[in-house]
Amino acid sequence: MAYPQLPPLKYVKNGKYCYLVTFKNKWENGQSVSVKGETKTVGQIEGGDLTGKVIWREFF
Repeated sequence: MAYPQLPPLKYVKNGKYCYLVTFKNKWENGQSVSVKGETKTVGQIEGGDLTGKVIWREFF
């Protein structure tokens, strides 16, 4: 089975929902910081926990 190539993903917990978002980092002053405006929500984790079935967005 071939695994899909995914961009870097992180979870964002918002109340009872948990979303998967892409992100991009850059180095500033020796630290890795997030680039504003480069995140995109690509899915939601069913049930709102950190583990579970991922419901992907249509465009992704």
